Amino acid sequence: MPSALNSATRANQEAGTTSDAFTSPLRQQFHPSSTKAWVYYDNNTAFSASYNVSGNADNGPNNHTITWTIAFSSASYAAIACPKADASDTAISAYSAQISDSVFTTSTCQIFTTNSNGNTSVSEPNQTFVAAWGAQA
Repeated sequence: MPSALNSATRANQEAGTTSDAFTSPLRQQFHPSSTKAWVYYDNNTAFSASYNVSGNADNGPNNHTITWTIAFSSASYAAIACPKADASDTAISAYSAQISDSVFTTSTCQIFTTNSNGNTSVSEPNQTFVAAWGAQA
């Protein structure tokens, strides 16, 4: 056990190998396991909750582009999207989401959603959750 408390630096957090230093909330975001950005939005682009997301562009039915507040250092980050239908959406049994490879940059991520019928023009999910992990600039 260390004899004194050591504060983790940004480099310690990014490397993720230091075991004898504590981290503060300000530094924790630099650890590789930390979610760097997330958003929970409705089909009208309104945010229910978010972290490190500055915008949500509605590009048409089932097509949204998320803008990160702090950009990633490269386009080699991980992102997921999970659509949610509520109980009132009885005609659709499930939705799926796809991350676009054509609009996946350090500062934006495009999301396409499809309903269980394979149709992108019938309806949008009531809400969608998006999260991303990776090194930030």
